[in-house]
Amino acid sequence: MRILSTAAATTALTATLAAPASAEASSWTVSKGFKLGGYTSFSSMKVFSRTDVWAFGGHDEKGVAFRWNGRSWRSVPLPKRAGGAMEHVSATSPSNLWIGSNDPGHGPYVMRWDGRRWTSRHDFPGVITGVTALGPRDLWVFGNDLGQPGAGTWHFDGRGWTKTKKMPFEVHHASAVSAKDVWAIGEGKGGPNAVGHFDGRTWRKVSPGALLPPASSNSTTYTTDVLALSAKNVWITAEIDRNASRTQYLLHWNGAKWSREVVPSKGQPYQRVLVPDGRGGLWFLLVHADAYSRSTPLHRDAKSHWTTGRISGGSAIPQLRDAAVLPGTRTLLGVGDLLKRNERDADGAVFTFHG
Repeated sequence: MRILSTAAATTALTATLAAPASAEASSWTVSKGFKLGGYTSFSSMKVFSRTDVWAFGGHDEKGVAFRWNGRSWRSVPLPKRAGGAMEHVSATSPSNLWIGSNDPGHGPYVMRWDGRRWTSRHDFPGVITGVTALGPRDLWVFGNDLGQPGAGTWHFDGRGWTKTKKMPFEVHHASAVSAKDVWAIGEGKGGPNAVGHFDGRTWRKVSPGALLPPASSNSTTYTTDVLALSAKNVWITAEIDRNASRTQYLLHWNGAKWSREVVPSKGQPYQRVLVPDGRGGLWFLLVHADAYSRSTPLHRDAKSHWTTGRISGGSAIPQLRDAAVLPGTRTLLGVGDLLKRNERDADGAVFTFHG
């Protein structure tokens, strides 16, 4: 591992992680920038403890992984054939961390960090859209076949891979409460607005009814993210495009029925990520299609009140792409990038929010 942070930067980051709550409760700040040259962006992260945080992404079409050990950020070497940005991450422990990547050179693959090294690589056709780890011998991989046979929904049981046949829809992303309670979104016969559930034996479609209308001649409905926190607390984000007008929605399943509310967002986001804030609320991270637009982190508290967060980035354009609560604190860490004004280069970035 190569240390990429100076002593001063390490001290500053440690102080940031330990700092008291900020007076500006809606402000995200940059706690660490990664100046690797070219275009570097972090797209996903995993937080295990205050001394074990991972950040994954890409640097000029190559995968990158960094790890915080409580004192400094260090790069984690990747296998030679591990190309492409590290886009999809899921883990159940520090010794069962899976990543999925769509390597433009060698094709899509997943591999596992077992606590000491990278193992269990498996290649796929098509495009990987998500990975969900439920245990060392229980992993789901979802993909789009793009017309290639073999891709789709796959399960790993610790010994081998099995493709799930007769899926009721194409899964794009999933979120699990347990191995017998997995929620997913994707695309089915009604368009890219499918919602599904796995009960430990069977995948089936779930219908929120009129809250997710099917496509029509003048409208299209998309499901964009899913977050399952318990059997009675499942969140789904959706977008309805109607007559060139986009509206973002937040759907909730309480174990008995669905409800829906409008998300007070603006612009045209192309990435939408739901993150729990650790206090009963949610962050809704929006990355806009316009490269000159900063990310818009929206916060919904436990009383259903929405506020718009702010992100500092100096002269760069900050993009916040993923986040997680630091265990035992009210602090959230986020990852993304600081896009430079030339739109060609970017520095990877770690952001901090003190709640």
